[in-house]
Amino acid sequence: MLRKDLLMVECGIGAGVLGAEQGPSLIFNHMTNYFSVLDKIHTESELYNSDLPTCLNAINTTISDVSQRVESFFKNQESDFLVVLSGDHSTAAGSIAGLKASYPAQRIGVVWIDAHADIHSPYTSPSGNIHGMPLAAAVNDDHLELKVREVCRVTSQLWNKTKSICNGAINYSDIFYLGIRDLEPQEWNIVETNKISNLTPEQINEMRADEVVSRVLSVLKDCDHIYISFDIDSLDLSLVPGTGTPVKGGLNEGVTIEILKALLENPKVKLFECVEFNPSLDNDNETLNRVLRILKEALFREKLQD
Repeated sequence: MLRKDLLMVECGIGAGVLGAEQGPSLIFNHMTNYFSVLDKIHTESELYNSDLPTCLNAINTTISDVSQRVESFFKNQESDFLVVLSGDHSTAAGSIAGLKASYPAQRIGVVWIDAHADIHSPYTSPSGNIHGMPLAAAVNDDHLELKVREVCRVTSQLWNKTKSICNGAINYSDIFYLGIRDLEPQEWNIVETNKISNLTPEQINEMRADEVVSRVLSVLKDCDHIYISFDIDSLDLSLVPGTGTPVKGGLNEGVTIEILKALLENPKVKLFECVEFNPSLDNDNETLNRVLRILKEALFREKLQD
């Protein structure tokens, strides 16, 4: 079996509860024969109880580090495919930024498999949790017309830095959501106003996996490279107790594997990221074992039984 290159990003302070920073190492410890670790990027979890500016400042450092490592990977032609295991979803902004920096003249497509849209800004987010903001940073948008909260000057400056790290990496037209269902009104407005392509779990369940993937790739046909972000809360909450924001009515394990396998067959896919596994919330390793099965079958075609 050929090992795949792996970047581990241990960050949990962008979520509503700590613990996701432990996820990447735990997954890797059960898959040591599958991956070659390139690097491990760590964000201090002690910053979690601080205010939004402090957390955003620390996450900016992390996403900058992630972006630089991803860019180095592709520019040095270490391989044409990279796996990223991350904690909370905030640092996905760095993965997207790094892929764009690797191919600055080319279009990056994003397949965002998630219960949530993660396209809030600090001005629109009711919670202020940064893991709900990576795509807003990547498209360089504040959504001020949908503002529900004021932010301090420092937060505004730090958010501008977040966006500058991403450097307008993607366009709305090059995003495809799979599995979204738990969005605030502001996010539904953003999705509808910007005509972001999406399929809900209900729609996906009425289609074959190859039909779903065909729809995705048709929308992203003009993209040169594709990034896949797989948030485990895209699965139904009954399947993933070990995640911070589980939502009912999600995808099942089988269809998720088939969709990922079909997507990963496309040579445009350069980066696959798995996020939001929180071991501290898991129930008797149920989520860990499910994530391991999904990764082994989707990435390595290793058929495993439940």
